[in-house]
Amino acid sequence: MKLALLTTSLSVSLLALAGCGDGAPTDQLMLGNQISTYAGSLSTPGNTQQHHQEINLGQHGVTEPTVVEKFTLTVGSIEVEARLHSCTKITYAALGQMLTSRGIDMTSTAKDSAGSLYLGGTSALGLADYPARVPEMLAPTAATLSKQDDIYVAAASALPPSTAFATTTACPGVTLQDTTGNFTMDGISCLIGKPATEAYLTIANQILSEAPDLVSGTQLAISTLLEAAHTCE
Repeated sequence: MKLALLTTSLSVSLLALAGCGDGAPTDQLMLGNQISTYAGSLSTPGNTQQHHQEINLGQHGVTEPTVVEKFTLTVGSIEVEARLHSCTKITYAALGQMLTSRGIDMTSTAKDSAGSLYLGGTSALGLADYPARVPEMLAPTAATLSKQDDIYVAAASALPPSTAFATTTACPGVTLQDTTGNFTMDGISCLIGKPATEAYLTIANQILSEAPDLVSGTQLAISTLLEAAHTCE
């Protein structure tokens, strides 16, 4: 009996020792579990985690750094690529609050109004469905951006005139357009919710000058500004 116990203990010890060593993965259960240490792998010190290669093709490495760099350069700088990968859509609540604070009636049920499109577009805009345990969608889809753009166009046609714009909760005392109809820097900044640049002002007023009339030009410029400011890159 003692001999049997001793034999069992010795066997267990030998198995344990077989799994110990210099830390190398010698006890792999299947092929492919090796810790990659070749140049460019995720375990290489100083390497960033790039996208894995195409799935379902038996490739278990990572994209070559030179290929990643080439892809990055086609998009822009590293900072631009980072913004593309971290971008999320504006939330449903934030969209409604933002337009409400700019003087838009987001409770309107009139046909094709910003309010009716907003209230009827919860699915496309990715609103959370808590009873179904579905969180709000973070990444925008084509349907999301299309519905968002429709809302901005409708909102642009219902935006208060420059005099009334100054009485909105978000832009008290700010004039959106001057007496000639041209946009102002402060007005655009308040409209989009961040400091406008000369480029914003130039593009907005260029749209005005090229439009068939001041009303349609104003609507087009406003919707363009809103879409550019609140659309995921």
